Amino acid sequence: MEQIKEILEKVDLSDIPAEYADLRVEKNDNSSIRWENGHSVEDISIKSKGFFLRVLKNGNWYYDSFTDLNKLPDKIKNAISSLDKLSRGNFENICFEKDGFFELIKFSNFRNVNVDGTAKRNFISQTDKLLSEETYLARRNVHYRDRYSLRGFISSRGRKFIYDFSSFGMRVDYYLQKNQEIFRGNYNRGANNFNQLQQEYRNFPEQLEKSKYFISAPHIQPGVYPVIFSELAVGVFAHESFGHKSEADFMIGDKAMAEEWKMGKKVGSDILSIIDDGSIEDSSGYTPFDDEGTAADKTYLVKNGVLSGRLHSVETAALLKEKPTGNGRAVDFQFQPIVRMTNTYIDSGDETFDNLLDQAPGGIYIDQIKGGTGLSTFSIAPLTAYTIKSGKLSEPINVSVVTGNVFKTLSRVRALSSKVKLYFSAEFGGCGKMEQMPLRVGFGGPKMLVAEMEVA
Repeated sequence: MEQIKEILEKVDLSDIPAEYADLRVEKNDNSSIRWENGHSVEDISIKSKGFFLRVLKNGNWYYDSFTDLNKLPDKIKNAISSLDKLSRGNFENICFEKDGFFELIKFSNFRNVNVDGTAKRNFISQTDKLLSEETYLARRNVHYRDRYSLRGFISSRGRKFIYDFSSFGMRVDYYLQKNQEIFRGNYNRGANNFNQLQQEYRNFPEQLEKSKYFISAPHIQPGVYPVIFSELAVGVFAHESFGHKSEADFMIGDKAMAEEWKMGKKVGSDILSIIDDGSIEDSSGYTPFDDEGTAADKTYLVKNGVLSGRLHSVETAALLKEKPTGNGRAVDFQFQPIVRMTNTYIDSGDETFDNLLDQAPGGIYIDQIKGGTGLSTFSIAPLTAYTIKSGKLSEPINVSVVTGNVFKTLSRVRALSSKVKLYFSAEFGGCGKMEQMPLRVGFGGPKMLVAEMEVA
């Protein structure tokens, strides 16, 4: 931390002959340990440090990534020389944050280097042993990762900040086989400290036990069903089907898209609200300042069923004449900021899970998932699902896909449970866009009942 503070104190961008300049500073400690079928196949630690320079002049940007701070004067000189050769560009009238130094060091006590390597390996060993004792086990993979990151920022407008981020995650993949039938399961959990990650794995033995009942689960009869989403499934739905379409760069130069996503449009049920918020500390999407110096904001993308906001960088905000939202993010110091989500989730309702089950006779409950994709039309692939009978979860059922049109599905949301759960996806999963992946994001929500969905 002190080294980054010293860099910010030493660097002065105020006298650069340009409209604007900023410098990002990043320092990372990472480790990764992986076992396959009871044998160690990876055990590494990696440190990295780097810088990303942006200069804006005459409406054009210059970008450069480098690892030696001594090269900064030459980088600035190259930037000005290159920009002076260009005709006037499109990026004018951009609003940048000004003044103020902010130091948000929240996770230094949770740093991965403070956790003994033996404790990490014991954690993997215990999980691997549990798997090895499973009767139907055919193959297994246990992968642990952690990271501690320091981010610094300085601009020619006097904006400075430092914040840190801590992440611990473990993913377990396993194959269960009975005769010729195979079930491929996984369990992926994360937290911002090692002890919390261990707590997240308290539920893994229960999932492993339940997995056995899905090896021979019957396949659902394709059709239209009422569907209840778990908090995990809701989060993936919110991220994939709506979050990406809320990133404002999709609308630049596309009149049809801008009209389809016009503010004030009714897009969902009255009880539905969707939020993006980077200020939540205990989350993998925690981004108190984005990579352009804009402070995090709680942005309602949908409020009570009405389209009410979108996610912006400073560029897209200027082009669409809206306010920056703190969503100009880069996966690391090698990339320029683009519009990205932070923590995207559906807001809570006021129902209990039992009430949702009572309202979904003959429906299905999606518990764990394999993944999801979507823009105007989305699909979610369940890992585990259950039939609903007489207001209770009933038999395990094999469901390949749940799909639908985004707006129609949002309009069919009938009930939401009263508690939001956010999932920590920083180390395994994350978000991909263009060449930048995986970016740490968070997602989640309450349990959600949709009246009708296509299921196969």
